[in-house]
Amino acid sequence: MRRTTMWRTAVRLTGICAALGLLSVGCANDLTDFLIEQPLGALSELAINMQYPMDRDPLVRGWVQQLGAEERANVKRKNVPYRFSLVDVSAPNAFAIPYGGVYVTKGLLRFATSEDELAFVLAHEIGHVERRHSSFAFQRGLLINIGLALATNRKNEDYMQLAYLASYFLDLKFSRDAEYGADQSGATGAVWSGYNPHRAVDFFRRLDERYGATPRFWGYFQTHPINVDRISALRRNAMLSLTDPVTLTTIADGYRRREQFGAAERYYQQAVLADPQYADAYLGLARVAAWRGNAQIARGKYNEALRHGADQSSVQTDLAALRDEPDEPRPGIVLASSREVRDARESLQAEAEPVKLALAAAATLAADPVDGASALVSGQKNSGTQIDALTALGDHMAKAGQELVQAGTKLRGAAMAAAAEVGESGREAEETVQLLESNRQRLLAILADRPTRPALDLARRVLDGNNELIGQMRDAADQLRSDSKLMADAVHGSHLAVAALHRELRDGSVSAAATNLLDTELKASNEALNKASARASRSINRIRAGRARGLVSSIDITMLDRRRPQRALAQRQVARFMLTSPEQMQTMFDAGLSYGEAAYALGFAKSSGTEPGKLLTDLGEDRHAVVDRLDRARVRSGNVAILLRLLDLTLRGELEANTAPTSPSGGGTVSG
Repeated sequence: MRRTTMWRTAVRLTGICAALGLLSVGCANDLTDFLIEQPLGALSELAINMQYPMDRDPLVRGWVQQLGAEERANVKRKNVPYRFSLVDVSAPNAFAIPYGGVYVTKGLLRFATSEDELAFVLAHEIGHVERRHSSFAFQRGLLINIGLALATNRKNEDYMQLAYLASYFLDLKFSRDAEYGADQSGATGAVWSGYNPHRAVDFFRRLDERYGATPRFWGYFQTHPINVDRISALRRNAMLSLTDPVTLTTIADGYRRREQFGAAERYYQQAVLADPQYADAYLGLARVAAWRGNAQIARGKYNEALRHGADQSSVQTDLAALRDEPDEPRPGIVLASSREVRDARESLQAEAEPVKLALAAAATLAADPVDGASALVSGQKNSGTQIDALTALGDHMAKAGQELVQAGTKLRGAAMAAAAEVGESGREAEETVQLLESNRQRLLAILADRPTRPALDLARRVLDGNNELIGQMRDAADQLRSDSKLMADAVHGSHLAVAALHRELRDGSVSAAATNLLDTELKASNEALNKASARASRSINRIRAGRARGLVSSIDITMLDRRRPQRALAQRQVARFMLTSPEQMQTMFDAGLSYGEAAYALGFAKSSGTEPGKLLTDLGEDRHAVVDRLDRARVRSGNVAILLRLLDLTLRGELEANTAPTSPSGGGTVSG
């Protein structure tokens, strides 16, 4: 009889939970927006601004908002005020709150390798808002808890514990399903904004490579699905189809709009393979060929487009503007003397050993960023659990005890944030030294292949900068390892104080003497942590300034001896990423700055709210030391470097793809 009653109760409770869950999902309308979403969104925004530091940098935040505006143009839920904010946190993450608030961390921007990845993430978060996931979760949780509370009595308390546990896992399942749904929205939103959803697969793979893949079993205890399952689900999305010419052409049009013609051409070609009769794909190939100045190939593709039904008036307009661009000689084809080239190559080869030592120091920091990581995260002697237990006592503690718990909790949070910053900076140091090594290898190859005077001048400039920069990277990595130990020691002291408070309370009330002693220990630990964090910040800023210098050189290496259309394209790409104009770029060129230097200077001007003309005055005669002279405190270079890196990756991929001439037949396929 007891077993029968138990099952009846379980079935009844399951029915209540299911009904309430369905009820909550059916409540999406303007009334619930007003009664639930708007207040939830306002409270969430207030809590986030209190808990997390926001970065209002006009450059990086402005760039995120610009990308978000492109995504927002294609949403179906038009009455929501979408807002895009930048969180100053090192861990790569993004999240959405009810009623349109979308947050992206700076760590995510540093982690991403393309605009496509970031466009997918923003579209994913917009998908949460469009599907009202937060508001449904709130309604569902509220109604289920009310139902369980009404069904609870003294006779079925044991069964209710099981019901609460079941509702917990049910909520996790709803959460994972919401993530799958938002991923599908992310893929769709990215495509209709002209971005490539295939890069989302790369994004999830790299997350697993960096942070480790979650075992499948533990995935059932998470709010998010494991990445391998997200990739599988994404691959089934129609927007990742390589056989749909409309989708492929839409992605290609987005690349062409952003003047990434090499990537656009690959997707137009794939669209032609998917449907040899699709006129828009031929039209796109014609426009790519026209940009390259190859009128013969462009006319052939325009004729193909007309043959397959393209609009004749738009084709005629394009044909009227078509010009055959002569294959102009590359600028600066003045060979350097063999002796000068040999000396430069020998100097570059001599850098191999210092780079190797700097890379070893950075790799060690990246692999084991904080020796006391366990102390920072969980705490010595289970301090995290002790803090939670003390917090649960709440009002049962005297005010002095409550203040000590708050101080310990705050210190632990600050230490974990500092540890995360050091950890991510270790990876940045490693990536920066790898960038310096890549620059060295590229210059060696250029001097061997085409030893022009501009190539030699750039090699000398890079060598002059690297002599100091490589040593700085090594010293900064070593210093961060030392500072991280000081952080761990400081937190260890705070954990001992919290453990002592826990013991005191277990024995009864806390004496005034013990309270004073613990308060002193926590203040000492906090002071030690602040000192270590301040020292670490100086090293982190040096690493990020070094990264900016390496990226400036990388962009200049990419732009060596480029033809006029490629130089014009790069000028517009710099203007797009740095939120400036081609005219301001030209002003920088006229003042003697290179592409990389001009990009950094204009990015710094936007970030700092400084007029570009004033920066030229600040630079004086030493125009090639833009990072050191403009950012003497080394606090803004980290933000500028975020966009310099995306610009560098875009230019390298695009200009290298356009180095080889287009064949009339147009070969190649797109890999998913």
